[in-house]
Amino acid sequence: MKFIQKTDPMEYLEGQEQINSNIMQRVLGAANSVEFDKFNATDVEHALSKDNLNLNDLQALLSPVAANYLEEMVAKAKATKERYFGKNIYLFTPQYIANHCDNNCVYCGFNVNNDIKRAQLDEDDIIKELKNIAKTGLKEILILTGESQTKTPLSYIAKACELAKRYFDIVGVEIYPLNSDEYAILHASGVDFVTVFQETYNPIKYGKIHLGGNKRVFPYRFNAQERALMGGMRGVAFGALLGIDDWRRDAMCTALHASLIQAKYPHAEISISVPRLRPIINNNRINPRDVTERALLQVIAAYRLF
Repeated sequence: MKFIQKTDPMEYLEGQEQINSNIMQRVLGAANSVEFDKFNATDVEHALSKDNLNLNDLQALLSPVAANYLEEMVAKAKATKERYFGKNIYLFTPQYIANHCDNNCVYCGFNVNNDIKRAQLDEDDIIKELKNIAKTGLKEILILTGESQTKTPLSYIAKACELAKRYFDIVGVEIYPLNSDEYAILHASGVDFVTVFQETYNPIKYGKIHLGGNKRVFPYRFNAQERALMGGMRGVAFGALLGIDDWRRDAMCTALHASLIQAKYPHAEISISVPRLRPIINNNRINPRDVTERALLQVIAAYRLF
C-alpha cells in the first residue's frame, strides 16, 4: 500500500476538529524568538535561585552555558521533585494491541510503506495479555496502537480500554489524535489520560519528515491534548522526539506547551516524556541532532524545575 498525501502540513483535513485556542501560536512565537546563545552564567544562577520559573528562566536552563551548572540543576531538580512527590516512583507498562499505521513518517518503523509483519490482537488476545500483566501487581497500563483509523477504528480501541479497566485502576492511551467528542467516547470507556508526542515543534522540519497520513497535519496533532481535556480526560502527556531538530528549542516548546495547557486547565494532570532519536535507517533524510547523555539530563532537570 502506498499512501501519498501532498498537503500543506498546516492545513486541516476534512473531519478534523478545529478548536478556539491560541496556545500553538504562543508556543511557535516563543520558538521563533528564542536565542539560547544570549544567556550567560548570571541568567542561569538567577533561574536556579527562584522557586517559580518563567519562560526566560526555562530558556536559560536549556542554554549552552547552563551545561556548566548541571550538578546544581540536578540537585535542585531532585529536591523539587521530592518536595512535591516524595521518593515515590510510579510504574506502568505499555501494551501494544496493533501495529498497523496509515502514516508515512521517514523515521518510524511502523511507516505504512515499510514491509513488516503487521499484527492486531483480538478480544481474547487482549484479555490474555491484560490478565498476565495484572498478575505482576501493576495498577496502570498504557494501551498503544500504530496510527491507523482504518485498521484500528475508535470502536476497537474503546473496547480494548473497556477491557483494560477491568484489570487496572488507571488506563491511558497512546494512539492517533482524535476529535474531542471521540475522546469523550474513550473517557466513557474507562480511559484516564492521553499521550501524544508532537515529535518536533518546527513546522518546516515536521512537514519534511511526515510525508503522508493524518499525522502530517501539524496543528491537529498539536491541539490533541487540549481536545482530550475537552473530552473529559483527567490527564495528558507531552513529548518531543529530541534529536529530530534543535533539541533545546523542542524541549523549550514541550515544556511551554505543557505549562500553557496546565494554566488553562488547572485541574488536569500533566506529564512529559523525554524520548530521544538514536541512529536509525533514513538517517541521511532526517539529519538527526546528537542528544548526549548530559544534554538529556539537562533537559530533564530543566523540565522539573520549570
